[in-house]
Amino acid sequence: MRCPRPRSPGGLAARGIDCRTVVADTLLRALSDLEIFEAALLEGRVIVTNNVPDFESLRRARDAVGGAVPGLIYTSDVTFPRTKAYGRRCRARDGQPRRSAVAAADRLAV
Repeated sequence: MRCPRPRSPGGLAARGIDCRTVVADTLLRALSDLEIFEAALLEGRVIVTNNVPDFESLRRARDAVGGAVPGLIYTSDVTFPRTKAYGRRCRARDGQPRRSAVAAADRLAV
């Protein structure tokens, strides 16, 4: 599995992933967490974030009133470290064949 550079939406786009990153998008950087939550919902996007406490709070509040919630994927620096060493390991794996787990991914629903 290829590891995209988190700060590089171009790198993800090159892999066929339609994405926006807050760090690279000046409009998104100006938004609050709630506004990002709403924008993701309106655009039909999934939020991938390390900010579990804030986005989980928003999810729970919206869920409590039966409102719509965007897809949320919570990460951590333990599982997806943002270091140069991690990037080097990802680049080293880029040349390896993809594992069969990739085939199972199309059976997952969000």
